This record gives sequence, structure tokens and C-alpha cells, in this order.
Amino acid sequence: MWLTLCYSFFCLSVVSHSEPLKGVHHNQSTQHFQTQVDSTQKPSFEKPLLTLEIRPSLVAQRGLFQSENLIELGYLLSEDSILSYRQTFAATLAGEKDFQDDGFLRVQIKNMAVHPNTGLALSGEFRVYTPTDAGRRDKGFITMVRSYFTMKQPISDTVAVSITETPIFHVYSAAGTQNLTAGTFESNPFYENRLQIALEFSAASKRLNFSFPIWLKSIKYNEYTLDTVKSDSWNNEIYAQPEISYKILPTAAIGLAFESASFTVDNLSGIDIGQGLEGGKAQCFFKLAL
Repeated sequence: MWLTLCYSFFCLSVVSHSEPLKGVHHNQSTQHFQTQVDSTQKPSFEKPLLTLEIRPSLVAQRGLFQSENLIELGYLLSEDSILSYRQTFAATLAGEKDFQDDGFLRVQIKNMAVHPNTGLALSGEFRVYTPTDAGRRDKGFITMVRSYFTMKQPISDTVAVSITETPIFHVYSAAGTQNLTAGTFESNPFYENRLQIALEFSAASKRLNFSFPIWLKSIKYNEYTLDTVKSDSWNNEIYAQPEISYKILPTAAIGLAFESASFTVDNLSGIDIGQGLEGGKAQCFFKLAL
């Protein structure tokens, strides 16, 4: 419903591609955790782009150490729009891998509409996933369609707050599958919704960036009678992922991040902060964007 209200608000008072409010920058990403290169250093429009990210990750509680990486090839269509294909892949050094090797085609459109007085901006990102992860393929995964809608309000030149709504549709060839290793049955997801609130800071001429997002993830599972736990049910979890990054070059950044485990107990019946922190994932990363 809030998206409908936001859309009506913009239809009445927002002028697309209008001149931004003086002193306020609108070249931020639609997602808090994607460190961006300095917009003033971006290549000219209509030019190929290449992004590489290496992200070593440690989950001490489970003895897991892996590198969660990505490579992306794209095309800068305009100042605010990118068409690209991204492939994630992990190298596990210790423990049991918990990272999906997802690939997806995406279109990112920033500043689809900007309020001329407040600087409130609407951005979007639209993804179609490919069945590149072996674990998901074994469960009958065909594709997933994910859309991000972000409302971002600058508070000052260095502080902003954003709200992101992300509906996700999962497509599987079967309602559920049997886990032969565990001897259990598991329902496949049908629909997922993520609602995120993030606070963002920047300093040192936008070279130093910090974000603190918290999001609620709700998953609706298919009806699969052999699964007595998740069949035809909703599962709700709350996560946080603070991240700090520093641009060592106009096209390169390094940083630290922490991805929590779920803070919820028994499907939102309670909150356990210690559980989320103890099961969390400590990360460092290097990102290169050309």
C-alpha cells in the first residue's frame, strides 16, 4: 500500500529529471551494500562496464571460512541507468558452503523521479535470475524475478535515509523436494518479500561511506504435504548488515561488513540479539569497478 501512496505522491509533486536541490547529491545506489565508484569519475555514457568484488567471509560459530565473490559485465546506458549481468561465486576454504552461486540479468535505474524541493528520490532495480546454483537446480529451480523499489531522502550532504520494498517471485518445477542426506522433505519457496530501512553516512568527499540497513524477510512456501514444518506457511526473519567502505581510487574500494544471522525466534514470536550476532558473518572486501 505504501508504494501506491508513494506513486500518487510523485504523480502530483515530482518532476522526473528535475534539477536536484542545491547542496544535495542524488548519485547514490539503490542498495546500501553496493559500494559505488565516484560518479564524477564514471566513464562516458554508453560504455561497457566491468565490476569485480572479492569478499572473504568468516562465520566463527560454524567454523566457516569462504570468499563470496562476484563479477559483473554491463553497459552504462545513461547517467542513471545500467544494464548488466552479474554472477556470484564462492570459494570455500573451511566448513560447509552457505552461499548461492547466483547469476542474474539486471536493469538498474536511479532517480526515476526526484522531488524538486526535498530531493526525495525514487529508484528501481529489476532482476531475472538464471539457474546457475547447483543446490537450487537440484530442488527444481527455474528462475526468480526480483524487483527493488527504493525511496531515498537526503537529510544533509552526508546523511540519508532510505526505504526499500522488494517483492520476489520464485519459480520451481516442483512444490518441494526430499533432502536425501538429511532424510527430510522441504517445501520450495513461492513468494518472498523484503522490507529494508537503511541509514547512510558519507565523509571525506564521499570517499568514506557507512551504511546500516535492517530488513524484514518474509517467505511464503508452496504447499508440500510431506513437509510438516514449512508447507503452505510463512516464515519471517529480521537481519542487519552494517558496512563501511573507503575509496582508495576513483574505481576501487576496500571495506568491512558484518552480516547478521536472523534475530527472530520461532517466526517472530521473539527477538534474540545474541543469536543474530553470534551466528553472523564477518567480512572484508575489495571492489574494482571499471
